[in-house]
Amino acid sequence: MIIKNFEKKYLQYEHESGKISYRDVDVIAINSEKYMTFKIDNIRFIDSFQFLSTTLDNLVSLLLKDSKERFRHTTKYLGE
Repeated sequence: MIIKNFEKKYLQYEHESGKISYRDVDVIAINSEKYMTFKIDNIRFIDSFQFLSTTLDNLVSLLLKDSKERFRHTTKYLGE
């Protein structure tokens, strides 16, 4: 969605001399439609789902089996 709606004007900047330049966009692509990570100026977008070995639901259930103490900050604000 970000790449699809991205416009070159967002990278444009002007030097003191008046010359117009463009910032770099760094991309690590899986294919032409799927990106693992891309960086625009100093903002980095990472598809963290690509790095998970299993579903997020399964990872949370494994943590819950270990101990609810691992969620002390969550329970502090949201309760049990």
